[in-house]
Amino acid sequence: MNTQRALISLSLACFAGSVSGQQFVPIVDASPLAHCRDITPDGEVVVGNGFDGGFYWRWRTSPTKVTIGGDVAAVSADGNTIAGTINGEAAIWRNGIGWQNIGSLPGAPSGCGGDTSTAYDISGDGSTIVGLSWANGQCLGRAFRWTEAGGMEALEVLGNDRNRASAVSDDGSLVGGFAQGNFSRTPAVWYADGTGEVWDMDEVGEVYEIDGYGTSVVGTWGGEGFTGPPAGAVTTITHSGFETGQATDFSENGDTIVGFELGEAAWVQTAKDGLNPLAPYLQALGVPNVPFLQVVTAISDDGTVIAGHTFFDQAWIVELPEVCGWTQYSIAASPGNSMVLEGSGSSSIGEDFFLTTSGAAGAATGTFVSFGPSAIPFLSGVVLFNPINMLNTVLVAPTTGGTSVLPLPIPMDFSLVGASIHFQSITEDLSNPSFYAWSNGLKLNICQ
Repeated sequence: MNTQRALISLSLACFAGSVSGQQFVPIVDASPLAHCRDITPDGEVVVGNGFDGGFYWRWRTSPTKVTIGGDVAAVSADGNTIAGTINGEAAIWRNGIGWQNIGSLPGAPSGCGGDTSTAYDISGDGSTIVGLSWANGQCLGRAFRWTEAGGMEALEVLGNDRNRASAVSDDGSLVGGFAQGNFSRTPAVWYADGTGEVWDMDEVGEVYEIDGYGTSVVGTWGGEGFTGPPAGAVTTITHSGFETGQATDFSENGDTIVGFELGEAAWVQTAKDGLNPLAPYLQALGVPNVPFLQVVTAISDDGTVIAGHTFFDQAWIVELPEVCGWTQYSIAASPGNSMVLEGSGSSSIGEDFFLTTSGAAGAATGTFVSFGPSAIPFLSGVVLFNPINMLNTVLVAPTTGGTSVLPLPIPMDFSLVGASIHFQSITEDLSNPSFYAWSNGLKLNICQ
């Protein structure tokens, strides 16, 4: 272990001189008349719809978006699988294959609003899609969950008959949306077995997004944004003189929440700065040429990349400053990414932190360290660190009861402040086709 501590200390110290300050990018138009709908957990791929149909855009590396048609709703963790609607039915788009319809529930009538089924969200590994379908010859919406293994199934009918599934956790364990309450839509969730619950039939609202492991949700509650556990006490997001409307997405650690007031302005709430209208907040951070921002739809897992569109339907992407500390990303990016990697301890220079990997089948875990993310399919999983920027050592730790703990230091070097370090673990697992299992990605932003 002492050898590993020395190796990572030396590697970080060698890297110190190349750390740059936070970079801000201006508003970027994907196309006229375009809406951004979703963003990958690492913030590298944005998807949405323009005047020429659905698109995806690897916006850091490609000068233009790629048009794929259809009505795009959401994207998988690696950016290669998209959920949407085409030719009147919910559908899945796969890179290199194109669109394939996934059908509707039995007895879905036509003429109930244009489509017999509509997709709204997709899991991290792209194997689960949720949405709404008509069924049983009636124009009564039914929440559905589609999987590659089982096809489309109706979730439990909640409330007063009309339901929709609007969001799914990255690991596919929790579905959120709405049921018809006593007055209007009311927030609802469904569990892995298809059963669900409504919190308060008299409360108006909807679940819009779920974190990676299904432990927290955001949405709208009584005309205000809210956050909270899947079925428990909610925390409304309020600000004097500023109606919040709806919370649409949040960072994986919950420290940054974004949303908008219907017909008014997009907003952002951070643990550090509280709730603020988004455009003035970005201007104060030094982002140039920020127009009036009406709608914000998605945020990356680390809370630094936000996407949405303006009042004039121009899609945009913008970066916020890095936040010190830990962020898990690309949870359940594939069935082979089955382990859980977490960070704890200090994120400040001169102090120690701990990497904990759980759910390991092997006798030891190996942890890769890199200065960037990626999404590369390999060994039945997805590699979430950038191999090009990887440190030239793999940190090995024994497992006890399926868990390994790796203590590591951060050198006392002020030039490291602001650096972002990415981690991912691997272990031998004979139950996987490749005999290996991966973890989620983990990002550390180093503080002073």
